[in-house]
Amino acid sequence: MSALPTHPWKEVSIDFSDLPTGEHLLVIIDDYSRFPVVEILTSTSSKAVSTFGSHFALFGIPEVVRTDNGPPFNSEYFMKFAQYLGFRHRRITPRWPQANGEVERFMRVLKKVVRTANAERKSWKQELYTFLRNYRATPHRTSGAPPATVMFQRPIRTRLPEPQSHTANDSEIRNRDKSMKQKQKVNAEKHQRIRESEIRVGNYVLVKRDGHIGKYTTPFNTRPLKVIAIKGSQIVASRGSYRVTRNSSHFKVLKGQHDIHAAVDDYDETPSPQIANPPRNERIQTPPMVARRNPPRNRAPPRNLSDYYT
Repeated sequence: MSALPTHPWKEVSIDFSDLPTGEHLLVIIDDYSRFPVVEILTSTSSKAVSTFGSHFALFGIPEVVRTDNGPPFNSEYFMKFAQYLGFRHRRITPRWPQANGEVERFMRVLKKVVRTANAERKSWKQELYTFLRNYRATPHRTSGAPPATVMFQRPIRTRLPEPQSHTANDSEIRNRDKSMKQKQKVNAEKHQRIRESEIRVGNYVLVKRDGHIGKYTTPFNTRPLKVIAIKGSQIVASRGSYRVTRNSSHFKVLKGQHDIHAAVDDYDETPSPQIANPPRNERIQTPPMVARRNPPRNRAPPRNLSDYYT
């Protein structure tokens, strides 16, 4: 459970989302006020990351930028960009989008807005701007205050009626944030049946395979790894020069009789060579035919063909 920052725009979460039109949505969410910044891009290359400069010039440079492990954020260009502006780039655990849940959940809402606009044959860009105006001026479920009011210390004017003004009290926001995160944590642990991990440093483990798993493929890679570091629910395991970082739910402790010495070998996934055409003297022999255990059925011609002659 992450702690709430001390003030707005100190820590932000960033993510990209693809659209059916070939364009992309850049989403920046302030972790304190939940104020969203959305921009439409035509590319997610490392050079497109320079778009952050315009937003950082408008709101200031944050201290921490949280992203996933996508290609735009793993480039050398983004690393130099972070060093130049002086913010700390924090990447979440690979294959664990829950660690960036605030922006990931907001992405689902944006995609729903775009799908609804296309179904109603409306301009999805205008519907997106309308949604952002109303979202920023609506009290957030966690903080109890509109994101714009918490961000700018004043309400923004929209077409929606304003029955009452919501003040942004820091102590109230922190109490509500802590209470809501604790409630969400309890519900998630109950729904997913989460238990305390038994994995310790030095254990040999198996890691869950990435991507699609075939019908005849084991869900876990059969080559063991050794746990070398644990930080909260993040576990780092290695096998020789190969290293993998995942959430604890992606590992399981190795039990029983296994070849533990394979864990210290270098990582090699080269498939073993297969013989396309075996020699004639090594052909596969088919099993002998087994006699029928029941008599064959007597087949009689149809009665309507009894007077038919050829």
